[in-house]
Amino acid sequence: MRGCRGDTTYGGRVRIEVSMRRHRPDAVMVELGGNDMLRRWQPADAEANLDAIMQTAGSGGRPLLLVGIHAPAGQPEWRRAWSQIWPRLAERHGALLLQDLYAPLAQVPAPDRAPLLLRDGVHPSAQGVSLIVQHLGPVAAQLVERAA
Repeated sequence: MRGCRGDTTYGGRVRIEVSMRRHRPDAVMVELGGNDMLRRWQPADAEANLDAIMQTAGSGGRPLLLVGIHAPAGQPEWRRAWSQIWPRLAERHGALLLQDLYAPLAQVPAPDRAPLLLRDGVHPSAQGVSLIVQHLGPVAAQLVERAA
């Protein structure tokens, strides 16, 4: 299943079964939640959607990789609740985990981040994507090894 612009965990939950039948993947990487956060949805709702996605995607022992995202600015309790979703779901489903896809960007001091982001200040530029790929690549390689 490929993501859609503005996709949410609910959208992924609605489409996962059809996507699994259509594509019949050997392994699945799940990375959703950013748009839920931007809409200020509750973490528990996203967790229920992600849980259903991973249940379907991992059926039959298919290897999974869950890719988390750090919560943007917001109430500390809300941000903490989001950060706790990823390890809990990865453990529940025996999935590999990359806790924060955007960690390499967050490690760069804010005044120096401009070249890593598009003009919207949210989405990564080609240079930012390169850092993300370097961060994600080793874990994605582990997923491929599990599927072999």
